Amino acid sequence: LLDILRHFATLEHPFADQGARELMLEVAWCLSFFSAKEPDCCEALLRNQALELILPLFARLALQNSDPRQLDAPLITPLVRAVSNMLPILGPDRLHATLAAHIDFVAGLGRLLTRDVRQLHPTLCKESLWAVSNCCALGAGPDSRLDKQHQQGAQQDMQSPAVMLQPESNPVFVRLVETFLAPVCWHFTNSQVEFQREATYAIFNLASRPSPDTLIRILNTQEDFPVMEVMLDLLRGDDPELTRVSLDFCELVLTKLSNPFAAVRLGGKSGSQLVCALDGIDALEHVQYGPRSSPQLAEKAAALVNKFFGEDYLDEEEEEEAAADDFFPGEQSVTDQTFAADFASADRMPPSAGRGRGLVLPAWLAKANNQSAVNAHLRGQPPLPPGGQP
Repeated sequence: LLDILRHFATLEHPFADQGARELMLEVAWCLSFFSAKEPDCCEALLRNQALELILPLFARLALQNSDPRQLDAPLITPLVRAVSNMLPILGPDRLHATLAAHIDFVAGLGRLLTRDVRQLHPTLCKESLWAVSNCCALGAGPDSRLDKQHQQGAQQDMQSPAVMLQPESNPVFVRLVETFLAPVCWHFTNSQVEFQREATYAIFNLASRPSPDTLIRILNTQEDFPVMEVMLDLLRGDDPELTRVSLDFCELVLTKLSNPFAAVRLGGKSGSQLVCALDGIDALEHVQYGPRSSPQLAEKAAALVNKFFGEDYLDEEEEEEAAADDFFPGEQSVTDQTFAADFASADRMPPSAGRGRGLVLPAWLAKANNQSAVNAHLRGQPPLPPGGQP
């Protein structure tokens, strides 16, 4: 198989006749099947340079014609699936070296994420999103996606405000962001669930870099692509895997960006304020108290609510804003005006004594009860009976 692949990779016009194309089609599907087997099988393919042979051939097929109607989708699809199977086996260092050596592959993959390709070749577009999510795992860290430094949350970021202003420095990852960020966000917010699922992993992997720069860029696309809003909606959905990834994304936003330094780059809202403004506490409580949530997800959602929307968090935010004056003296007045406008708008942000601050009932239970019972709970008084008389 690899000898046949190597032969086609050396030809200037490898598929000049139909017989050669049909042979390559069978080879491509065999490679996709073998790469889907045990990791040892993928390692054997990698040792024999299968990936190095596939990537330039894939790039030629994807880039040879700008008209999506001319794409050879039946041949490109098994090739991109084989690539998707092999990329996770590489590990961060080998993945970085491979992507750096095959920039045309990245460009070709980006070409397959357009709206026209989704309409004309939906299977190919979905497979390409899967490959993108694996490419974007470059340097994404462990399963939690949060190293010990970032687990310190706002307090750690307070000690390193320059981190909020530091752009992404890895040139390979910068190329991935420039190529994939906009189309992935579009698919995540506009496509059906089979496309949205792969885009969810890609967005999370893009956001999981140690530097928060790409995460901030994702959130700043809110007007065109409401990524944060859709992530919160997924917390209310029935798909446990999408719920898990969305909850992990919310953890990234809250842990890395809940400080005034991040607010400078987020239009005046910190991560916790952005989540709160989009009714994110309700979404987190849906996971915390929902009957379909696993104990692990419920515990994690509860921890995020308690840490970032507890009774003491407003005081901590005020202390951090005061400390930020030393670092961003020119930005504070603008930030204060934005915060004031946010708190003045009931549609955008609840008051400090609202749900998640003093109200300990879950959102869904509060909505189910009489509003007088909620108000009485906040004042520490017994609620009125159903008839309204004390």
